[in-house]
Formats: sequence, structure tokens, C-alpha cells
Amino acid sequence: MRLSLVAPWAALVAFVTCEIPHQNPDPFNMTLINGTLGDGGSGGPLDSDWPPLDDTRWNQLKCKGEMFQHLMTLSDEKCGKALDPPRDSCVSQWSGEDSLKAWGWDYFDAPGVNGDLSNTEYWGLRPALRALGLSYKAMKRHQEGGNFIFWWHTHYDLWAKNEKGEKIGKNHQTYVGTDGKTRRVTGGEYLHGWNPTDGVITAMNLLSPAKAAERMKPPVPQSDWPALARQSDLMYLGWEDLTDDQDRDNIKHFFVLSIENELTGMAIVRAVRGRKKEFVTDWPGDLFDKDTDEAMALLGSPLGRAFAHFLFQHKPTLGHLRVKDVRVFIGEKILHEGPILMISVEPVPKEEEPKNPDDPDKPGKRSEMGLAQSSPFGSNGTLSQINDSNFVRTYFIRSKL
Repeated sequence: MRLSLVAPWAALVAFVTCEIPHQNPDPFNMTLINGTLGDGGSGGPLDSDWPPLDDTRWNQLKCKGEMFQHLMTLSDEKCGKALDPPRDSCVSQWSGEDSLKAWGWDYFDAPGVNGDLSNTEYWGLRPALRALGLSYKAMKRHQEGGNFIFWWHTHYDLWAKNEKGEKIGKNHQTYVGTDGKTRRVTGGEYLHGWNPTDGVITAMNLLSPAKAAERMKPPVPQSDWPALARQSDLMYLGWEDLTDDQDRDNIKHFFVLSIENELTGMAIVRAVRGRKKEFVTDWPGDLFDKDTDEAMALLGSPLGRAFAHFLFQHKPTLGHLRVKDVRVFIGEKILHEGPILMISVEPVPKEEEPKNPDDPDKPGKRSEMGLAQSSPFGSNGTLSQINDSNFVRTYFIRSKL
């Protein structure tokens, strides 16, 4: 950003509200942080339904993305202390299939075209995966060379029946939580595809329990929502189930297909307009390196954050991974008109890992995002960065309680 009317030694301060990722007894502040598909209206940049994101919200998303990227570089202990409220670790509490059953979740193989990336007119991801040399075939669909497994996680039982053998609709289903309390199901559902061999995860249909609960008849009260609710946690539980301990860190690419989330779509439009383009294009689309504002804003968007949480909340099993770049493109002959978001990851180089701030002989250095790694947040709750144009951006960190 060039500010020609500002003296070289001058500095501007931009006030950008940004939230510290937080872990508290009420998990539901985070249920919508991962965003949903199907809740933001149809269409996308193809038919110009979405305007470019304004400066304020763009800077907020960029701030979140930079923060997430920074958390990925920290040790798990330092990552935990950077949360609000601080804790000993960033690691998610959820692990194993028992967690799913305990909170009313069911899962099953996705039927038909929902779990088939080889179909050229549905999800539209085949050209991208072929260009990357990755499998696009499903392991359980009798397709030679298939590495993908597609599961639909539902916060209801699709086949529930009463004692008379009559189907029970999800509006009338209940489950018993770990505390012995009977709760209503919310109707939430997540469709993912996992390819452990190539290190790929796809997110295809996302409806959070909080959003789904509003659609139930009658709406499900918040007191009945499951503690296990975030897309990032369900996505990791699938990855955990399908990988061995020694292969769990083999994660390379995330894809979000058929994006309809409005805020994410507006961020995509702004990113592409910055390349002097009116529309998102076919593969290979537009690639944004991790050092760009566009990559960080898309990482901080509602549909990018789930993958950030996936990475910084599972360091003991995944290792220190960070975002390498972000790409947006349109799929092949798709019935779904929304664009595709691709996030690629890489290991954090050893020489760029943060140094011990308590050791005067090992001062922290500035990361590639411009954040002081010796202390992720200032004592007054701010983050500051200075770019080559003598522009000082101060982030005032706020968390929802």
C-alpha cells in the first residue's frame, strides 16, 4: 500500500478489530467460525451476485488469517497461551469414534454423486486433481486406483425407526449426552472426502449444528447443541480414523467445493479483482502465495478457518504445518456454480520456528507475516506490523465471551 502524501518517517495506524481464537466452557461461539455451505445464497462470482469485500471486513479477515498462520508456527504450549482464555495446550479435546457417538453423531458412506469426484458434471474437481497427479476416484466405488473415502456426518439418524418400524424424522429424534441428559438432535451435517494416500481433504457440504438447529421444527435450543460441533473437529476425527499414527502428518491440500458462503465469496471476488479479473477462472485459476494479503484473507474467511483450526489444534499428530498458498478456481462443467477454494500446506522450516522469549541469547525474530514471534501479542492486546511503505498496522485483539 503506497501512501505518497506521508513522509518516509511517518506512520499511519489502522485500527482493525480481530479476535483471538478462544477456548471456553461454551463451545458454541465457535460453531459458525468454520462457516457453512448452502447458507449464503446461490451463485457466486460467475454471475456477479457477490460484490468485493469492503476494506474493513477484508482487513478483519486478513488479520484472522495472519493470526492463524502465526499460531501454526508456535509450540503447542505457546499456542495455548495465545488463546483467550489462555490454556496449557491448543490441542482439541476430541479424539476417537466414541466422541461422535457420545454427542449424537452418526456417519455413513456418502451415496451416489455426493461421494464421487470422477463425475465430470457434479463437483468439478477432477481436472485439478489430475493436474496435481492426485487420485480423484473413490476407494469404495470399485474404481481402480481410488484413494478417496467419503463420509457424511449427521447429527441425526437417517434410518431411525420406532418400535413399530416406522421412520422417525429428525425433528423428533433425541440422544443421551455424556452427562446423562436427553437432548434433541440439531440436524447438522458435514460431508467430507479423505484421501490419506495423497494427503488431501475435501469439504463438500457443511451445515453446522448451530445453523441447522434454527431450521428444526421447533428450533432446537442452545442447551441441546452438542459440545462436539466444529467442522474442524469432525474433519480431524475422520482423518484420525483413516490414517495410522506414522502417516497422520501426510496432509498437503484442503479443498472447499461449491462455495456459497457469502462472506467467503466476497473475499474471493476481491482477491480476484486485485488481479484485474472480473471472474474466477477455470483451473489453474489464481494462486496466492502465503506472503500475500489475499492468501491471509482467504485463510481467515469463514470457509478457510476450519483448516486453520485443523492444523494448529493437532500439532502433536500433524507436526508444525503452515499454509503454503491459497488458490481459487472454477470446477469442470459443474452443476454447483460456486467457486472452489484450495489451501496447500507445508512444514514450518526449523530455522523459522519461534525462539524462546525468556532466553536473552535467543531473541525472537519477525515471521514472514511481520509478527514478532518472541511474543505473539503485546501486553496491551495488540499486534503491530510495519511494511515497506512505512505503514504501521495495529491490530486490537478482541474475543467474544
